[in-house]
Amino acid sequence: MARNAAAIPASAVITADERRSGTPRVARRIVRITSWTLLAIVALAVLFCFVSAHAVPGNSDGSTVILEGQSMSTGHLMLQGWALSSDSFWTIDAVVYMFAVLVAGVHAIFLHLVPALIASAVVVTGVHIVRADWRGAAGFAGAAAVLALLALPSHALAFFFLQGPLHVGTALLCLLAFVGLGKGRFGWGWIVAVVLLAAGTIGDLQTIALGVVPALLAGAVGSMRCRNWRTGLPTSAAAVASIALAVVVREVARAIGTFTLVSAAPPQSISQAILNFATLGNYLPKLLGVGTAAGFGSGGAPHFAEYAHGIGLLAVAGGVLVAVVGLLLGVMDGDKTAVERSTSWRLDDLLVFAFFGDLVVFLALADNADPPSARYLTAGVIFGSILAGRLIARLTVRLLRSGPKLRRWGPKLGCVLATAVVGVLATGVAFNLAHPSPNHPYERVGAFLEQHGLHEGIGDYWSSSIVTVETDGSVEVRPVTRNPHGQLVRYARESSSDWYTGQQFTFLVYNPAYPFGNVDTATAVATFGQPRSRYHVAGIEVLVWRHPFTLSSHGIS
Repeated sequence: MARNAAAIPASAVITADERRSGTPRVARRIVRITSWTLLAIVALAVLFCFVSAHAVPGNSDGSTVILEGQSMSTGHLMLQGWALSSDSFWTIDAVVYMFAVLVAGVHAIFLHLVPALIASAVVVTGVHIVRADWRGAAGFAGAAAVLALLALPSHALAFFFLQGPLHVGTALLCLLAFVGLGKGRFGWGWIVAVVLLAAGTIGDLQTIALGVVPALLAGAVGSMRCRNWRTGLPTSAAAVASIALAVVVREVARAIGTFTLVSAAPPQSISQAILNFATLGNYLPKLLGVGTAAGFGSGGAPHFAEYAHGIGLLAVAGGVLVAVVGLLLGVMDGDKTAVERSTSWRLDDLLVFAFFGDLVVFLALADNADPPSARYLTAGVIFGSILAGRLIARLTVRLLRSGPKLRRWGPKLGCVLATAVVGVLATGVAFNLAHPSPNHPYERVGAFLEQHGLHEGIGDYWSSSIVTVETDGSVEVRPVTRNPHGQLVRYARESSSDWYTGQQFTFLVYNPAYPFGNVDTATAVATFGQPRSRYHVAGIEVLVWRHPFTLSSHGIS
């Protein structure tokens, strides 16, 4: 024992005082990192909130999730009585809205503020993923690329990136899970990753394509890279464990009492998927700001901004291509010491599989004739932008290790180019902010209803929850649809039975320009009789009855 003790260098002995003094240093470091992270998220959220207000008009999809959060904030954490689709966002966006409503109640600003906070967290997480493998100038350059691509979005990308709930929160959970799996070993990070992937799967089945399957495949590829099945086991096991946990939680929730699932949008046919494949070359560049004029608009940004966005598009394409080539070479070469020499490929593999997973989602669900289907590519742009940042970091490292002339002038030229690109992108965002905000009639409709003392009513889906939120909950409008008997009943999707059971209504609103669910004057009269009054407010029809009426809570969607 004495001989062993003597062999230990004095410098390696850590006294009790040193251990105690080290604990505050760790705590201060955690506090410092957390503070800077929160500050970055808040700062970005302020910018994003303004950009969102000029890009996103708000609609009933986003409003419904706010009302989910309101229901959860009142103690209905399991959303009993709700009928929701497979992308309920129960364990994703709705949780954020729950806390927002707990703090401030239902407010229309949440249509922009909460998506802005989620998008900010995505950007900060993307920066962290880049800087996880590169520090100094390389880490700075890679982080700047992520910020340029995501924090200064094109008008088209802002429309989907800053609108809730369009699966951006789902992408955030997947990114955070990837961070937990980045070391490729079991531990607390692995546990957090499993929980996040399970939560995402419960709230949005797209998590399977964006996070679960990528983890499963990345684990298998990791084992092939290192010719050791143990290398990729933690990553693949996380995918399997997350699905098992999601199933268990869902069954427990079902036993306790939770929302019912209604049929989601069916996958497209093979012929439609082929058409969607042809559309990829159109929609992806437009989201990244290239060729946005046709179908997506530019938000008032000058035409020359497309050149800067074009550089971003090339960076994303290059990031994805390099990650794919690196994956293939790693599998073909096989190196048992790769896991000891570098682990940067783990995050690359996860991100590139997630990128292609999102493309599969687009092919399976999109309609090439419907520009809003580009929302299915938002997650792919996020993953691709982070891969672009990682590529820029790699190129910076090589540049700094190159010959003396290139090492001297390369960084300077790179800084000039980067400054010019960021300046042009920032100019485009400034033009977007100066552009008039998109108009929608429901704020005026809500004000009209409040002025006339009309607080409980029904309407077509797209005219209902948005009015409820635009009036901060002062006016409650519940969605209806026509059943096979020609009568208006509860719209049994994205709604709660509590909105109808024992409730009385006095008016109906619907948009005659965009008929939905066969809600119109004819079906209203057939169900409730002739209204007392009819109004036309900002293009929206408002029918008011003399006596209150009730509605069936068992509608047919």
